[in-house]
Amino acid sequence: MTKEALRTIDTLIIAFSANKPVGFMCIQDQKIEALYLAPGHIGKGIGKRLIRLAINRYKAFYIDVNEQNTQATDIYRHLGFEVFRRNETDSQGNPFPILCMKFNPNKV
Repeated sequence: MTKEALRTIDTLIIAFSANKPVGFMCIQDQKIEALYLAPGHIGKGIGKRLIRLAINRYKAFYIDVNEQNTQATDIYRHLGFEVFRRNETDSQGNPFPILCMKFNPNKV
């Protein structure tokens, strides 16, 4: 994510572990626009806490994910998201199918 893109984001949350940044999440208009964790910190519950924060505090009920990223898709489904639309291309028009997901509290 570029500096210019960060300037347009409503909310930027930085995740820390042992006083060091290990990830971030960007939220814009009830949507998680970006979620990143450093490789050594995946699978430790940080992403789950960030997503729950996005849902509970910021009412961010949407997220898009590359269809090929099955690990992320599985995590989002586990946390209550479901696919409501599939796009053949990403936002830049590249041939990477994108799954648009919405949080469903009945799936948790």
